[in-house]
Amino acid sequence: VIPYERRQNISPELERKTQTTLSALQEAAQFFRRELQKPDHLHARDYLNARDISSADIERFNIGFAPDSWNALLMTLKSKGASEQVMEDAGLIIPAQNKPNHFYDRFRDRIMFPIRNRKGETIAFGGRIIGNGEPKYLNSPETSVFHKGKELYGLYELRRDVRNYNEILVVEGYMDV
Repeated sequence: VIPYERRQNISPELERKTQTTLSALQEAAQFFRRELQKPDHLHARDYLNARDISSADIERFNIGFAPDSWNALLMTLKSKGASEQVMEDAGLIIPAQNKPNHFYDRFRDRIMFPIRNRKGETIAFGGRIIGNGEPKYLNSPETSVFHKGKELYGLYELRRDVRNYNEILVVEGYMDV
């Protein structure tokens, strides 16, 4: 295990909260990766194949799948010790309307694209619906660790995998990257 490098100029309390949020997001990324490999989610792998997303691309970008379930992620993270407050703060679950203390998974039946910061930490997700439905893309909300205007999807992978380049092409969507 590589020791974690402390972020600059933040209190120990905020540092703990940040680490708890990042841990929940990392667990979610692993959950989505496992779900993509399950036999009952062949339709998700078929979709990626039809879009010319190779297994190397899936591995490189850590692409996963959110099952069509109201609480699969919630229950999995809860079993690993994550609180509902942490999951909500991370943008992974949403409170149910008219049902106090009830939550449901934000992402359901979607191809999941982890958004990673420059250090490679998963800080958010973009989810693309496979079939018909709206919205076509659903993104994580702004959180304490994710500020949409400050991140660029695929930058971590570019910096990790490509050492020398004279120019880069910036594109709009996850699939375009």
